[in-house]
Amino acid sequence: MLSIHCHLTIFLMPDFIITNLGKENPNDLHTSGTNIVTEMTANVDDFPAPPVKLTDVTAKLNQLKPFLKEKDALSTNDRKSRDAIIADIVKMLQRNGRYVIMLFPEDELKQILSGYLSAKARKRMTGPPDAPYNVRVRRGLLSGQLIANCRKHRGTESLNIKVYNDKTRESFIFSSPSGVGIKIDGLVPADTYTISIQAVGSKGTSNFVSTDSIICG
Repeated sequence: MLSIHCHLTIFLMPDFIITNLGKENPNDLHTSGTNIVTEMTANVDDFPAPPVKLTDVTAKLNQLKPFLKEKDALSTNDRKSRDAIIADIVKMLQRNGRYVIMLFPEDELKQILSGYLSAKARKRMTGPPDAPYNVRVRRGLLSGQLIANCRKHRGTESLNIKVYNDKTRESFIFSSPSGVGIKIDGLVPADTYTISIQAVGSKGTSNFVSTDSIICG
């Protein structure tokens, strides 16, 4: 029996119907694939032209049918053929641009931190993204430099970073596409700064999340 080692979770718009492909046996994978095709076919307004033809996926699912037997009931060549078909099906579903595929870690805490724990209850993004989390800042290697880091939620396209000098009460804002290793240069050494980060999405912006004040090196 083939094991697919990574844990793949497919969110099917618009209601995020979730199908776990990770570690599914051939029978379950066949059922999952059939359900996905059925849902997409029934929602042509949401899936008018998927990158992978649903007829091609259905054809592969039909090829899998004869191999839906116990492992011991298949010859070595049959198992190789079955495994190749399964690999093709998974690849097709991964390539479909109307799915969002998340590589969920096995650790429950990491799943919570991923921001997708409530995926079953989520609908299509209709409002601003959630605020970034795990926001932190540290001194950089250079004088007058700080480096900020944070985690981003689904729907975040960029970040606004607000830099506030606690001493002079002056501030400025700049944008960054990344949440990791955001360099803030040109600061005054020995002055104290507060860094705030805001998520920006197609439907608006989140609240700013601030770090504790830090003395610039």
